[in-house]
Amino acid sequence: MMPFAEANGRYLRWLGGLTALRRDDLAEKDRRMKSSFFAFFRGTCFRWAQLWPVLEPELARAPQVLAAGDAHVENFGTWRDDEGRLVWGFNDLDEAHVASYASDLVRLVASAIAAREDGALALKPRRAAEAVLAGYAAGLADGGAPFVLDSGAPWLRALAIDRLRDRASFWDEIGRLPRWTGAMPPAARRLLEATLPREATGLRWVRRRSGIGSLGRPRLTLLAQWQGGPIAREAKPVLPPSAAWALGRRLAPAQAALAARAIRALDPKLVIRSGWIARRLAPDAARLPLADMPRRRDEGALLQAMGRELANLHLGTPGASQAIRADLHGRDAGWLRQSARRITDALHDDWQAWRRRS
Repeated sequence: MMPFAEANGRYLRWLGGLTALRRDDLAEKDRRMKSSFFAFFRGTCFRWAQLWPVLEPELARAPQVLAAGDAHVENFGTWRDDEGRLVWGFNDLDEAHVASYASDLVRLVASAIAAREDGALALKPRRAAEAVLAGYAAGLADGGAPFVLDSGAPWLRALAIDRLRDRASFWDEIGRLPRWTGAMPPAARRLLEATLPREATGLRWVRRRSGIGSLGRPRLTLLAQWQGGPIAREAKPVLPPSAAWALGRRLAPAQAALAARAIRALDPKLVIRSGWIARRLAPDAARLPLADMPRRRDEGALLQAMGRELANLHLGTPGASQAIRADLHGRDAGWLRQSARRITDALHDDWQAWRRRS
């Protein structure tokens, strides 16, 4: 296995051949990843894709599904469906590709371990693995169901609504974003303008930094006024998953396929066209970071819900449920925690070596 620094350089060169990278955002990503192991974990999905088949070859051969690819405890959020209902679920499908069902489960538990090291989560690894697996198994058994917060999961609705109470600060923050400078991708501009209501006025193009894994990639944000208040849209390029680089394979982007096949209340404002993916930005249409949740929360229930949502995604693969349940039945107790710990330890070694080198 090549050292992390070499892998990181090769991956960025590959990515730079697909899209125009922003060097200032890459520098910010580098800074964040060096300061926090959880940030390093989130920002190195390409390294995960390298390590997974080497460290867990048997699990990598388990039943294959169209997987999320980047399951972690801060890749969940809310949006509004076609009926205006508040929905919670998996947020970013940029890394979707066909992989073992176990890869998403292990990555989610590993992320909980990384978040615990940084103090963002208190749940112990054994309990996190048990909660994720319990939710996943229950979701497979009952055929899955979207998390529509208007009518179900009151404790989860309370977590989301607690964040929505501070709407004013969301719009204040987004209103202070710097203006976009330099060339603007024409296809992204056309797409974002097409998603606005006809009567929208005061269009303003800005730059927004968000997430860790996608920092460095172009991210075009459009602000406007409509019927007395602000609205916002954002676009990112549709790119192959990082597993394509890690595995040396041609893997087509699969965001649209996974969103369409999964057990999911679709976001009507999510549009994929002309090589770009656009979505609505609002307090109720965004990722839900752990820091934005109340300190007093049932983390076991939260991880269980995340496991259920992974089942919702995997059930989009025909015939997956029966094959996965049979595979799970033959596994020893503790397999999920043990696998998550092995890969987390390997990534932690990468992080420490990279920080020393820098």
